[in-house]
Amino acid sequence: MNHIAHLKESSPFHHLFECGKCPIQNIQPEHGSMGQEGVHEFYRVDVARISQAQFKQLAALVAEQCQGRPEDVEAFMCGQGFIPLRALHVRCVTGGVSLKAFV
Repeated sequence: MNHIAHLKESSPFHHLFECGKCPIQNIQPEHGSMGQEGVHEFYRVDVARISQAQFKQLAALVAEQCQGRPEDVEAFMCGQGFIPLRALHVRCVTGGVSLKAFV
């Protein structure tokens, strides 16, 4: 599936993706603990569908925001296959639907 989160222009991640279109694994948001900040609604960024440059820049930005190390964020992203993107950064989501299902 080709699920996309359309990021708000105010999102610090918007510039990393063409027109703010970030690939996600599912159009349904999840809820999860974000460290000391409590539970948040988030989407899973599909790291398999982003470039190596986007991967590095995303890891650096996330590390900066959580006062961590980019290497640790990269390890998490590789180990989990995704990085959580808080829903507050998302304007809307879209998902590709195969027309073969209706034929």
